[in-house]
Amino acid sequence: MNCLTTLDSDTAAACGVLDNVYIMRFDTNVFFNCVDVTDGKEYRIELEAQQLVINSGKFSTRGHCYLYSKREDGGWDVHNDERIYCRNQFDANKQAVLICYKIISCMDMALPDYDTSDEESESG
Repeated sequence: MNCLTTLDSDTAAACGVLDNVYIMRFDTNVFFNCVDVTDGKEYRIELEAQQLVINSGKFSTRGHCYLYSKREDGGWDVHNDERIYCRNQFDANKQAVLICYKIISCMDMALPDYDTSDEESESG
């Protein structure tokens, strides 16, 4: 599937999008619409953050990087060099430089076709 994405208001609210400033929340799933350019079908994709690479420096080109990895219980393991420790939640003040998502669902946005043949035969 080759996709073109659009950011809808639900996604913008979930991501904290304000005046082109992106403040990502990783404790909620992300939704976006995707159009398959080969057949024009629209899908609603749901994603859940699984791993986040964090840079502790002031610039993305310098500083120390470490990894948050989501556990099955919803908490996070922090991998910082040889140390690994647990966190119940992701620190919202951190800025991710790389985010790995898992696809939770992909829903076809086409309206269902209704069979109107029975209604036509009853009215005739």
